Amino acid sequence: MKRIVILILVILLLSLACSFTPNGSSTESPEDTMATSVAASLTAGAGGGETPGETPGETPGETSVPPTDTPEPQPLRVAYIDNDNLQLWTEGAGSVMLYTGEKVTDLLLSDDGQIVVFKTVNSEWAPIGLYRINTDGSNLLQLMNAADFVALSDNPSALGADIYMMGFVPGEHDTLTFNTSLRFMGPGLQIQNDILQVDTNTGMVTVLFTAAEPSNFFYSPDGAQIALSDHNSISLINADGTNLRPDVLTFPQVNTASEYLLFPPPTWAPDSSYLRVVIPSPEPFGPGAFMTVYHIPTDGSPAASIGVFSGLPFFAFRGGMISPDMQTFVYHSQFGPPADNQYELHLVNLTGGTDVVYSSGPQVLMIWGPDSEHFVFGRPGEPTLLGRIGFGSMALTDVVTVQEVAWVDASHFVFSSGGSGTWQLRLGSLGSPSSLIASATADVASFDISY
Repeated sequence: MKRIVILILVILLLSLACSFTPNGSSTESPEDTMATSVAASLTAGAGGGETPGETPGETPGETSVPPTDTPEPQPLRVAYIDNDNLQLWTEGAGSVMLYTGEKVTDLLLSDDGQIVVFKTVNSEWAPIGLYRINTDGSNLLQLMNAADFVALSDNPSALGADIYMMGFVPGEHDTLTFNTSLRFMGPGLQIQNDILQVDTNTGMVTVLFTAAEPSNFFYSPDGAQIALSDHNSISLINADGTNLRPDVLTFPQVNTASEYLLFPPPTWAPDSSYLRVVIPSPEPFGPGAFMTVYHIPTDGSPAASIGVFSGLPFFAFRGGMISPDMQTFVYHSQFGPPADNQYELHLVNLTGGTDVVYSSGPQVLMIWGPDSEHFVFGRPGEPTLLGRIGFGSMALTDVVTVQEVAWVDASHFVFSSGGSGTWQLRLGSLGSPSSLIASATADVASFDISY
């Protein structure tokens, strides 16, 4: 399952002591359109005249092959923003423009590659539209407008609300789940309690449930459950809003040294049977910092610690520390005089307890590969590296500095490189030179993939 995309207008962070959405005015909303699906039902008649034991239309002696439900393979698709417009690149076909008009800032491509959901903003970066469009360019539909975003605010002092985090319900593209944050004149981040859903065929917005506290949501891979993470607890609930299991894990609030609260992102097991999460110590900076890895069952029983590690929580603030197979944990620890700013990258086997120093220097983990064997990490100003459990590291690709990586499979990935206004999106392959997908003019390299 492809990761859920987080839309965050203000994001941290940390250097190695603390480090590492459109101009354009609102245009007339497109006419709402509805696509009518026509289902064809085929019934097999039992007419007479057939030879007993034979299937009609079958040559005697031949064996009919039952139909399969195997879907047609989909080409790799990359949705991205270029010059405030929504573009789509399809492998073997190139790029086409899907939308131009209001300034596009955020997007989400469905796992099946059939639709893109995207948000638009005005010159003040206030949200003015949430849209969906088929990847063949048809069925553009506005799901929310500027007034809808203002109405979502529950605080009269706020300018309105904005989408903070959104994701499709796993396995389908008809329902988009999202939560919201409040918009104020100054800095800060205040997430609201409600978690909502919008029908991408009709634009109908409904409240999935109102959490006891503001929280971020994380679907299980099978789409049956949701983990709710807030600043001091994690709870579980069925995806239909029933069977709340509150506070399966509680923890002290973590100092982020900024105007937001940390909602730790958990990692689900591939079979959705449990999840694990990394919780930093309340004061996560300095020599006394530590992190605790918790195992969380889905039956509502309390979480259990499976290890405490001394180090800095560079990864805990963004997630991704635990490998997809749940077996390996990555963390940082500082060594030598603090002024030297030197760190070690540790790999911990969560089943056997082995803790190995993989690399030394000011590096930051970027993402695990889907095989749970490879991982991407980087050193500021140096080539982005590919690590592998049990092996040394090598350059990830022929491009020196990589900003973001999205894996297609265990050997292929899409990545962004460059900076504001001069982005490149490229397709990489382990051990081979990368190829250009697109050169994009944008504030940030916003893209999503399906395959």
